[in-house]
Amino acid sequence: NTFSGVSVEQGTLVLGTATGSSLSKLSFASGSTGTIRLLDSFTVTNLYANSPLARIEVAAGKTLTINPVASSSATTGSTTSYYPPAVFAGTFAPVASGGAFELVFSGTVAANTTVPQLRLTGQSTYTGTTRIRPGIDLIAADDAAFGQSSVILEGGRLALASGVSVTNALTLNSGVLAGEGGVVTATALGVGPGVQLQPGFELAGT
Repeated sequence: NTFSGVSVEQGTLVLGTATGSSLSKLSFASGSTGTIRLLDSFTVTNLYANSPLARIEVAAGKTLTINPVASSSATTGSTTSYYPPAVFAGTFAPVASGGAFELVFSGTVAANTTVPQLRLTGQSTYTGTTRIRPGIDLIAADDAAFGQSSVILEGGRLALASGVSVTNALTLNSGVLAGEGGVVTATALGVGPGVQLQPGFELAGT
């Protein structure tokens, strides 16, 4: 089953195993204090929230995949979007019982389309694994954008906004690490042969 879209203003919406595994749109109204609680693994095509009080909770052991579809009005061969990025100002968090989950960012990109951008400005509190895969241009605009998760770059593009200092365990298998922010981590930083470090990126410390 596929929903045409879900929008939350306040209260808590719980989606379980009988609901279906795909959401074409998940958004929070301006100033929303609402929560969407996912008890199973879901794939979301479009995600938007400009309220820092918006909250997405994911059950332990489940996977939330954010997979936007690229714009069709790009210049041939373009790899960067020229449109304002979608913004998620809310929080990714575990359900009340706790537990780690997996958060995957990817994108669907066809010929002559721009790679979709998503800007994370909220302070998340989850543990587990964050995977950044091909087809997404992800912008971390807060130190806690990825909570306390381990972040793995697997072919997408991760840009750190100016002033942001990411302290998550970070593994760079492939893709692009860019931006004006920094990385401060007490663990070993794994860098694979397919990684690009673009100008403007500073490695603050390891």
